[in-house]
Amino acid sequence: MKIINGKLILHFRFLITLIVAEKVTHMLEIVGRAISRDFLYVVS
Repeated sequence: MKIINGKLILHFRFLITLIVAEKVTHMLEIVGRAISRDFLYVVS
């Protein structure tokens, strides 16, 4: 039972990491777009 629990926890942590990474990437994309838009606005 302990081995199964360990594997489940590892799998769960892996899933959470994937979800968090996806959300962070999405947020960075939005922030990057906003920054580049402001940058272009300032430059032009």
